[in-house]
Amino acid sequence: VVLLVLTDGSKGTWERDADLAELVELRRVEQQAAASTLGAGGVEFLDLVDGELEVGRAERAAVCEVIRRVQPDTVVSHDPWKRYRLHPDHRRAGELVIDGIVAARDSHFYPDRGPAHRPQRLLLFEADEPDHVEDAGPGFDAKVAALLCHRSQWRSTLGIEGGTPGEAAQRQALVERLR
Repeated sequence: VVLLVLTDGSKGTWERDADLAELVELRRVEQQAAASTLGAGGVEFLDLVDGELEVGRAERAAVCEVIRRVQPDTVVSHDPWKRYRLHPDHRRAGELVIDGIVAARDSHFYPDRGPAHRPQRLLLFEADEPDHVEDAGPGFDAKVAALLCHRSQWRSTLGIEGGTPGEAAQRQALVERLR
């Protein structure tokens, strides 16, 4: 497993006075820790600006290059067609990954970005119209531990107020929701 992180995480906080350079570095460290917790083979970072992801030629070429270099059998990404998906980066990430796969499989697209590679499967999570289900049970504890590596996202995304008397109960509630 190789993870591809498209954006730099620079807008991933509710703290108005946050040092964004520190946040970007923290988000990288958290992602690497999560990948290690899962036993992933590595993390690739494109470092595109968080909240401003575009689906342009340069971005598509970068995703294409990673796919050709890593040569995955399966690619997993956001469903760009999910109705009411509010986060623009999530919609665009799905679109960009799909476009990157099309480019990666055809040697006439970006011939300078390595030899063509065609993944066997594309799985879109949180699909608007699910047609495939995976059992999330195997390795559940490791998956939760990896999710909790993203401590900078506890408050905004996971509903956990770290360092408070309610932290343990909030963490347990998260585990129960995931279960």
